[in-house]
Amino acid sequence: MSTEATDQAIEVIKRSEADFKAKSLEADQLRQKLASTQLDLEKTKTLLKKAENAQLVLRDDATKKQLIEHLTLENKRLKREVDNTVRHTSEMQSALRSKDAMAGDLVREHDSPSALYLSYSFAAGTDPHIGILRSLHNSDVIDFQHEPANYQQLNALCDVFRMKNSVNTAAWKEFTRLAVSVEAQEGYHLVAELIRLIPSLVSVCFVGIEDSLAATVASSLAEADNIQQLELPRLAVSDVGFQQLMKVVNNREILAREGSGKLMIVRELDISGADIVHTDSYGVIRGQCITHLNLSGCKTLLDKHLGEILRSSPAITFLDVAYCTGLTEDTTLFLNTSPQLCEVNMLGCTGVTKLKLSHVRTLHTDLNGVSFLDCPELTKIASPVTSFQLVSWSTPKVEELTLQRLSLTGREFEMISTSANLTHLSLINCRVNNLDSLLRKMRKLIKLSLHSCSGVNDNDI
Repeated sequence: MSTEATDQAIEVIKRSEADFKAKSLEADQLRQKLASTQLDLEKTKTLLKKAENAQLVLRDDATKKQLIEHLTLENKRLKREVDNTVRHTSEMQSALRSKDAMAGDLVREHDSPSALYLSYSFAAGTDPHIGILRSLHNSDVIDFQHEPANYQQLNALCDVFRMKNSVNTAAWKEFTRLAVSVEAQEGYHLVAELIRLIPSLVSVCFVGIEDSLAATVASSLAEADNIQQLELPRLAVSDVGFQQLMKVVNNREILAREGSGKLMIVRELDISGADIVHTDSYGVIRGQCITHLNLSGCKTLLDKHLGEILRSSPAITFLDVAYCTGLTEDTTLFLNTSPQLCEVNMLGCTGVTKLKLSHVRTLHTDLNGVSFLDCPELTKIASPVTSFQLVSWSTPKVEELTLQRLSLTGREFEMISTSANLTHLSLINCRVNNLDSLLRKMRKLIKLSLHSCSGVNDNDI
C-alpha cells in the first residue's frame, strides 16, 4: 500500500473517531432536551387540570360565562400543545434511538478485525497486506495464498486474534478457512500460532512448505482437532518433511476409524516439486479421501509403488505420473484395477510402450514410443499427439484429438477413422495427404482445425 493510501486510511479512522464523539455529544444534548420537554408537559397538564376545575365551578354562574368561554378556548389550545409536545417527544425518542444505534455501529467498526489489522500493521511500520485486509472485512475465509505475506504482516494478523478477548467482537465472523503463502519460511511459525488462535478453522491450505518448517506445521496440525480439511499445494520438501506431514494425516485417519478422533481430509496431494529419494516415502501416501494425486517427475517411482498407492487410496480419480521414467507397461495393470480413475497424465513415461487402459476417459500423452493404444472408454486425448508409431489404435469413444507436427497419410487416417465418435479434430503444422479419406468417414465431426498444415487442397475440403 502506498504512503498516500496509508495516510488516507489513517485519516478515515480519525474522522470516524471524531464523528463518534460528535454523535455521542449530540445524543447527550437530545437527552437533556427530552427531559426538559417532559417537565414542560407535566406543567401543561397541571394547568389543564386547573382549567377544567375552574370550568366546573363557573359553569353555573351566568355572570362568569365569558370567563368560561375563554377558559374553554384556552383548554383546547392547551390540548393542542399537549398533543404537539407528545408528538415532538416521540420524534426525539426515535432520533435518540437512531443516534444510539449509530454510536454502537461506530464502536463495533472501531473494533472490527479489518480496522484492528490496519492499526497493528501501521504500528509495526509495514503496509497492510491487501488480501488479508479484504478477507477480514468481507469474508469468513482468510485467503492470501496467491500473494505471499511478509513476517510483519503475518504478525499483525496474529495480533488481531491475540487481542480478540479485549475488544468488542459483536460484529466478528467465525473464520472457517485459512489459505496462506509466505515470503520467508520463518513466517510459518506465525501460521502455526494462527491455527491455535482461531479455533473455528476447519480448513487450511499451506502453499510451498519446505523442509525447515515441515515439522512446525506438522506439530500444529497434530494439536488442531478442529482442522478437518488440509491442502498442501507445491510441496518443496524432502523425504523427511513429507513423511512428517503425512504422518499427521494418517494418524488422524486411524483415530477416526477407531472412533476417537475426527478425520483430516486431503483431497489433492501434489508432490511434483518435492525431492523424493527414498521409496519408503511412497508408502505414506494413502487415504480414503485423496481424489487428485500429482507424482509427476518422481524418478524413483516404480510400478510396485504406484500399485500400492492405488490400492491404499481407492478414491483417486485424477493421477499425474508425467515423466516418471521408472514406470513400465506393468503400470497399466495397476491402473486397470482402479475403476474410479478417469483421468491420467502419462506424458514422458518412456518405459510405457503399450497403453491398454480399461476405465480411463481422459488421457494426457503424446504417444511418443507407444505402439499399442487400446482404451475402450477414452473420450479425450488432452495433449497434442506428436508421435504416431502405432501398430494398433482402438479408441471407439474418443471425441477430441489433436495431432501436431506429423506426416499424415492414408495409414494414419485409416486408424483414426475407427474412432467413429470423433467430433473435434485439430491438425497443427502437419503434412497431410489424402485428408478426404478420413473426412468421408467422420460423420460426427463438428469442428475441424487445419492450422499451418501443408498438402490440403480444394478437393479435400
